[in-house]
Amino acid sequence: MAESQIPFEVVSENASAVFEDSPGWARDSKLNLLQRQLCVSRRNLFQQVAARSSDAVILMSGKQTQGVGYPILYVNSAFEKMTGYCDAEVIGRTTHILEGPESDPQVLRRVNRLVQTFQPLREELVYYRKDGRQFTVDVSIVPIANENGECTHFLGLLRETTEQCRLRDRFQLAELGAGLGSYDVDLPSGRITWSPRLLQLFGLPPDGPQPNLGDLVSMCHREDRERVAAEMALATAGFPVDSRFRIVRADGDLRWVQISSRTVMDAHGSPALAFGVALDLTDRVRTEEQLRLSEERLRLAQEAAGIGTFDFDLLTGKRVWSKRALEICGLSEAGDLPADRRILRVVDRYFRAAVGRQIRFRSDGRPFALEYKIGRRDGNDRWISMIGRVLTNESGRPTRHLGCIVDITERMEVQAQLARNKEQLRALTGELQQAFEAERTRLAAELHDRLGQTLIGIKMNLDWILRKQKSDSSVWESAARESIQLADQAMALVQNLSMELRPQLLDAQGLRAALEWDAKQIHERLGIACVIEIPEGKLGLTPEQEIGVFRIFQEAMRNVVRHSQARAIRLHYERNADGGEFILHDDGMGISQETFAHSPCLGILGMRERALRMRASFDLISQIGQGTTVKVRIPAARPGRATGTE
Repeated sequence: MAESQIPFEVVSENASAVFEDSPGWARDSKLNLLQRQLCVSRRNLFQQVAARSSDAVILMSGKQTQGVGYPILYVNSAFEKMTGYCDAEVIGRTTHILEGPESDPQVLRRVNRLVQTFQPLREELVYYRKDGRQFTVDVSIVPIANENGECTHFLGLLRETTEQCRLRDRFQLAELGAGLGSYDVDLPSGRITWSPRLLQLFGLPPDGPQPNLGDLVSMCHREDRERVAAEMALATAGFPVDSRFRIVRADGDLRWVQISSRTVMDAHGSPALAFGVALDLTDRVRTEEQLRLSEERLRLAQEAAGIGTFDFDLLTGKRVWSKRALEICGLSEAGDLPADRRILRVVDRYFRAAVGRQIRFRSDGRPFALEYKIGRRDGNDRWISMIGRVLTNESGRPTRHLGCIVDITERMEVQAQLARNKEQLRALTGELQQAFEAERTRLAAELHDRLGQTLIGIKMNLDWILRKQKSDSSVWESAARESIQLADQAMALVQNLSMELRPQLLDAQGLRAALEWDAKQIHERLGIACVIEIPEGKLGLTPEQEIGVFRIFQEAMRNVVRHSQARAIRLHYERNADGGEFILHDDGMGISQETFAHSPCLGILGMRERALRMRASFDLISQIGQGTTVKVRIPAARPGRATGTE
């Protein structure tokens, strides 16, 4: 009898009866004593191996019992330890005793189908212990046949894989959470096993045939295919591989994949198993590309605008300056700026305290924006505009300080030149106004003194002629009286012109009298009610300030007459600790701020310029339908400092 055909009939691990019922043993008259002793020796050897095995060993009959399964004939001690059942509790029963609610019916049907057809099988099953606890086993069942080829027994090995399944489930969860796919390659056979996530990544159906390494290489982008094939060859040779490449899925979608592979050697040092994980990098690669393009656009914009940037890590102290920022500060490398103290040393002393305060604001998360002057090593001092922003973590603690700097030296020089030009223009305007006032005073005096006296002399002569003429008195009298009237009108005109050029009341009686005279003229000509509420006497104004205030409100009342259609004007004075304020208000139709902003009146500009010459502020407030208010605030004179014009 061949060795593989020797049947075994084992009732229990400690049974003394051996093979009595075996048709291939007890009833075979041709077996001699030597063969019987050999079989007993082999039976004892099997029992010893099964008893010492860490895996559960189970022997089942090859014949079904009433169609419900194959009865158990033998179990080893490892089975008892694994399941909690002793041999007396399972002998004669089927493996259904181990099944429970979580046992997969499909797997059980597949096992039964293979057993009924006497085929070897290997499956992972969920069984239950005697105490009801669930566990997972890797089951291998092999049919045993006699010399006639009939299946007489089934030998099963059960290895508990509960912990391995838990680890596998955790790994699958990790794969799902991280978007990873995994694979392993049996290198001798070349068989590759892909996880469902990896199949999904490559766009392959989960229930299709498992692709091999050649299929993987063929799915690579044509530009990456040769490199990936070489890297896969290295992996199968036992070398670790980390590769990033592109694949083209069946639907034409291009994906970026990162694969990390490691190899396990067998006992002889030959590569036996390669395993690895794959990550879909497509979204990250696209994001990195967008970020790279954005950074490139930002870099070009910064270069075009001459902007330098800096980045301070407030937790580690690391400081990064762009090349342009170092150029602006006149530094050759980032090492020239190791700390904030170094930054302060390049700042001009006049601005150093303010910049230091702004730098310290980083500790409490405040942003900053300031302009200051720096002193460079080459002596070419520059003006800097710095804008910064502080990033904080979840607890509100500042972690990062970002900002940019711009060289605004040319702008500051232009502004300084404009300011100098403006001051020069204002000084020139002041000189022109003074010259104009002086010329007005001279013309007023000429009109009043010389032309007025001449007209008075003409009137006196005409009056004398009128008294002395006797003949044709009616003709002479009419002509003389008409000439006298003309002389009176000319004298009145000369007086008005003289007052408008330089009101003598301003020099003789003060600002209030001059404004009241001007208001009286408006009321007499146009019927507009004018109220002047200014205290008697001196208001602490210099002569230049008095003429400035008079001219401002003289122009303001002229604008009311020309544009506002007002019925009343009120001008009053308010004194406070900071000086005094003149306020004029009319009840006219007003003007919108937009209209004034887009088409400013030269008269208003002149009033504002006069106020600036007096170191005073000028405000014009107006709304449609609510009239117009003009305010002139004149500060109180400081000791030892004049408040008039320069």
